[in-house]
Amino acid sequence: MTMSFITKFNEKWNKIGFVQRLKKNNLVYTFLVCFILFIIVNFIFALIAYGADGVLDLYFSRADYFLSGLFGGFVSPPVINIMTAGTIASAYTFSPSVAIMTLNYLVSPLIVAILAGRLGKSRKIALVSLFLTAIISSIIIMLISLGDGVFLSPLTLFIYFVTAEGYDPVLTETVSIIFPVLGAIFSAIFFGFFTLLVHKSE
Repeated sequence: MTMSFITKFNEKWNKIGFVQRLKKNNLVYTFLVCFILFIIVNFIFALIAYGADGVLDLYFSRADYFLSGLFGGFVSPPVINIMTAGTIASAYTFSPSVAIMTLNYLVSPLIVAILAGRLGKSRKIALVSLFLTAIISSIIIMLISLGDGVFLSPLTLFIYFVTAEGYDPVLTETVSIIFPVLGAIFSAIFFGFFTLLVHKSE
């Protein structure tokens, strides 16, 4: 299903006039397509998540919520996402939006990784495109945190569940500011294996 979606996306994208000129620089082309699709997938998941909680107006009313929904997919390492998903599954009163957004932290990077592998003419270009998408999006998230915005990643949510007293403000703020870029690097390394797996060397 993922491969079919990527194929259809690529077909429609190729019909746009300037794309043919952009393709001459494969690195720029691969990165831009990955970054745009990454934003689109994150946006769809954010709409579903906030809509499931009936607070869609909240998502559009706050810039930090909106931007976090667009760029947050890479900032938490897969192992944390899986651990958080398991913890959420046992918390029956917890918001369904959290479970949906946690799923997005696995789905959107995977789609980008596969797309980079399919579009990059070389493995190096494919991996660089993946890492650029991860790092740039994570820097945006870090800037949101530095601006006192709210960003709840699976890592901060995991801290919430394992800390008996709930959120530790200092620890949560530290995680929100320092770990997005580190988390993105670990995520890119993990999903990079999928990029290499689907890449077809010429």
